[in-house]
Amino acid sequence: RLELPTWVRIEAGVVPRERRDHAMAYDAARGVVVLHGGQAAAGPVGDTWEWNGSAWARRRPGIAPAARFGHAMAHDASRGRTLLFGGLGDLALLSDTWAWDGSTWTPLDLVAAPSPRQDHALVHDAGRGTTVLFGGVTEEGPAGDTWAWDGVSWTELAPTTRPPPRYGHAMAYDPVRGRIVLFGGRDGVGSFDDTWEWDGTDWIERLPAASPIPVFDHVMAFDARRGRVILQGGRLNDMLLHSRTWAWEGTSWTVLNPPVDPGNRDKAALIYDIRSAHLVFFGGETYSGIQNDLFVGDGDTWTPWMPPRLPPARYWHALAHDPDR
Repeated sequence: RLELPTWVRIEAGVVPRERRDHAMAYDAARGVVVLHGGQAAAGPVGDTWEWNGSAWARRRPGIAPAARFGHAMAHDASRGRTLLFGGLGDLALLSDTWAWDGSTWTPLDLVAAPSPRQDHALVHDAGRGTTVLFGGVTEEGPAGDTWAWDGVSWTELAPTTRPPPRYGHAMAYDPVRGRIVLFGGRDGVGSFDDTWEWDGTDWIERLPAASPIPVFDHVMAFDARRGRVILQGGRLNDMLLHSRTWAWEGTSWTVLNPPVDPGNRDKAALIYDIRSAHLVFFGGETYSGIQNDLFVGDGDTWTPWMPPRLPPARYWHALAHDPDR
């Protein structure tokens, strides 16, 4: 039986200023969500905040990453640190790597690192204890390189095959099969409809009989109860949006055709809620504008959820699951 709480606006006192294109990561060991940076009305910001479930606290370390947006963060659970890489600062792309332990930002002076970029994808591979980075936008254009962070250093990997350069793609880690799944994205000229899997050594292009159409700015999440990756929405080009829901089970994409779905939209947010074993989908941009509607899904059906209160309409936002609560 579906049991989900309603959205509740939390009057948290002191809060971070309004921003977009910031990054957040959940630190399970400490039970907090870490936020850094973003683009505010006056330009990029470089502040660090933590959310403990009831209140925001601004952290004021002696040193911190420079103001930026379009960067990526992922929590390295094996080492108890949150990793930050890249982004766009004051008119310059960045290539610095930082680690946050809850009190201190440590700049990692590395011999090798990915080139400066933004809009890249960063996913933690829990089975191998590495954080994998692919793609993004560099000074030369879309990137197609693959890097792995092992807690000490970045290593540029040299897979035999690799996806073409891109940004706006989506990646999700499949813990059952031990692979990172990548789909879609764009290269500034067109968008992609290819499916790739990272097995720790190589990118393997999968060629299913059917797949989603070329999209970017879509969302993907792993449905742990049903053992498959779910893809929803996205954008086909500057004019057209995508509405379909697809499931990847390791060999094929299946279009689910639920009687109700979130419809045509991109730049939404999607997570898997472990407690209810349902997917949670919120917001995004549709033909009629920016939305604040909420849907929950059991893998086959989307159900509109109408709690008494919802966050204001938005897109390019983030959702993170708090397993402790």
